[in-house]
Parts: sequence; structure tokens; C-alpha cells
Amino acid sequence: MLGYEVEELTGKSMHEILAPSQPGETPNPDNPIYATLQEGTVNHVAEDLFRRHDQSSFPVEYVSTPIREADEIVGAVVIFKDITERQIVEQMKDEFISVVSHELRTPLTSIRTTLGLLSSGWLNAQPEKSQRMLEIAFSNTNRLVRLINDILDIERIKFGKVTMENKPAMRLI
Repeated sequence: MLGYEVEELTGKSMHEILAPSQPGETPNPDNPIYATLQEGTVNHVAEDLFRRHDQSSFPVEYVSTPIREADEIVGAVVIFKDITERQIVEQMKDEFISVVSHELRTPLTSIRTTLGLLSSGWLNAQPEKSQRMLEIAFSNTNRLVRLINDILDIERIKFGKVTMENKPAMRLI
């Protein structure tokens, strides 16, 4: 995953191998791996960047655990996982939530405006306008129900709570 041969790692510091900084920079003393080496603590880091041999960086989750011999810390084991895909999924989820929020807000604004006008009595003197506003509010309510049902269906499919059947498409057309 890092792109090194074993021989290339021998004698190198952890900073030279993993740190996402530029070569030659001073190691960060707050680095959890250094804390493991200095204090003997086990450290879990949910998100960080590691550097590959080609100097490209990638997001990781890792745990660093001290290696002890005769009560002395002689090294550390760092187990890490590339979380690139997780970050992509999180970004997609955030974008989905943003789109859904917008799609829910638009009809709700129309419904709220209509109900506000009706409750204030402003439309009582204009029955045609009042009827049209109620039709728009009703239509937007139906739109919201369909959107929410679609979201719930997606969740059911995601968690395997939907049974599907194969049917010839020609019969459905």
C-alpha cells in the first residue's frame, strides 16, 4: 500500500516513511505514533494522512501500539487502513442530504405560504386564488409524500428489507 520494498524501510524513521509533510521537515511531537514510542500508549486515530513512496498521500485510520521488551519500549506496531472509499461515501452522503434538504424545503415553503395566507384570511375575498393556492399546496404535499417514500424505499433496499422478483419486462410495459 505504501509502495516500499523491505530494504528501503530498514533504518528509516517513521517520519520519513509515513508523515504527509515534506521530506526534511521536523517531525511533529504531537504525532500519536511518537506518543506511542515515547509514552507507551496505544493510540487510535480515526483520520490522518500517510505518504506513499511516490510522495502521494492518502487518508488512513490507524492504531499504534508499543512493542515492549523487558518493560522498555523498543518500537511500535502501526496497523492502518486506507479510508479513501469511506471518505468518498461520506461526501456522497453529504451531497445527497443537501439535495434532499433542498427538495423537501421547496414544497414545504409553498405549503407554508399557502397555509399562512389562508389562516390570515387574505384569500377569503379571492375564492379563485384561494382554490388555486390550495391545489398547489395539495400537489406539493403529494410531492413530499412521494419523495419521503422514495427515501424510505432506498433505506429498505439498502438494509435488505425488500424482496424483489424477476419478471419479464415485456409484461410490465
